[in-house]
Amino acid sequence: MNNYLPSYRQIIESIGYWKLPISLGLLTIGVYGVVLYGFGLLLYDITSSTKWTISSMSLANTLGSIGGAAFGVLAGMSLRWISARVLMCAGLLVGSIAIWAASLATSQTTFIICWTLGASTLHATLFYHITMALVAQRHAEDRAKAFMILTLVGGLSSPIFIPVGGLISSLEDWRFAMQVMSLGAILFAIPGLMAAPTRAIGQASTGIAPDKSNRSGSLTRTMYLLVSNRQLIFLTLIFSLYGLATNGIQFHHVAAIQTLGFSLSTAVAISGARGFLSLPGRAALAFMENKLGAKRALTGVYLMTFISTLAFLLEPSLTTMWAFAIIGGIAFGTLLPLQGLLASESIGERNFEATLASQQGAVSFIASFGALGMGALYDFTSNYQTVFLLAAVIQLAGIIFLQFWSKPTTQS
Repeated sequence: MNNYLPSYRQIIESIGYWKLPISLGLLTIGVYGVVLYGFGLLLYDITSSTKWTISSMSLANTLGSIGGAAFGVLAGMSLRWISARVLMCAGLLVGSIAIWAASLATSQTTFIICWTLGASTLHATLFYHITMALVAQRHAEDRAKAFMILTLVGGLSSPIFIPVGGLISSLEDWRFAMQVMSLGAILFAIPGLMAAPTRAIGQASTGIAPDKSNRSGSLTRTMYLLVSNRQLIFLTLIFSLYGLATNGIQFHHVAAIQTLGFSLSTAVAISGARGFLSLPGRAALAFMENKLGAKRALTGVYLMTFISTLAFLLEPSLTTMWAFAIIGGIAFGTLLPLQGLLASESIGERNFEATLASQQGAVSFIASFGALGMGALYDFTSNYQTVFLLAAVIQLAGIIFLQFWSKPTTQS
């Protein structure tokens, strides 16, 4: 029987081989836990205790996402001449300080400014558009498995930060909870920073530090590859459209569950389960991509998230809320990696890392408006089910548009 089990040496060697996606996955746990899950978890407590509006907090979240996505495009391009370790260390330092300052803010305006700076910086330098590009470059021959490992480890963010954050916020106030989560993000980031490449991608491939003219040329090439690739542009628009709904739901769903009459503990349990159930989907990523292909697999995942949104629109009950969590949770974990794999099919190997990082950043920029739009619509209607109905319509449109995409016969 032992012949079929990996030896201790084999396990160590496997961990060493996949060290980069594993360590960057740990980093993801922390930064996503604070910026995405932590803020959404604390949204109801923040607005209740400070009397700040839902739309103003949605604005803070959206500005953070917009800034992160906009600067994320530049950060992705900068990997050609700046080492990932320098970029990520600087982003973690600035972002953590700003979010800590947001937790101390006594005015709504100060909070929005500090949160925007902190979330933008963490988003631009440490989110998946950066880590996926690094992993894709390191494991070019087995990207599906590398993405699976990265997102499987990173998928622990929600199961860890939502219950722990909920427990802390129930014992203390939201400010203390935000500070603890910020410190947790730093601890989780340490292995990823240590494993991150110490040389720029361009320098790593040539052994020569890029000069300013090379930087300008790299930026020009990346922009040209982005705007001249029609299939990639079409995919970017589809991902962005679907992301408007998905990002909005992800940010608002804990508060939305509470407005339907459920307690914070129930909302945290449902949200935590939704995050935990994303892990099986992430684990099956490589299998799904091999058996179905990226496009068919992504279509199936889109359908599942659409069905989960429909479940939220039914008569509020524990049954419908758990259906929302279970169906949506299983699908949610595979959205980003499948989108990354599908986008990879439209990108040639030349300037691959910077182009993929920039494309993913562009998607994040457009999709970031989802939370703001949902927050404004809720303030106008005072009904989250109306908000989720619009999200379902947007998701359906994304599913339909995806069917018109086809893999290009040649790649630039």
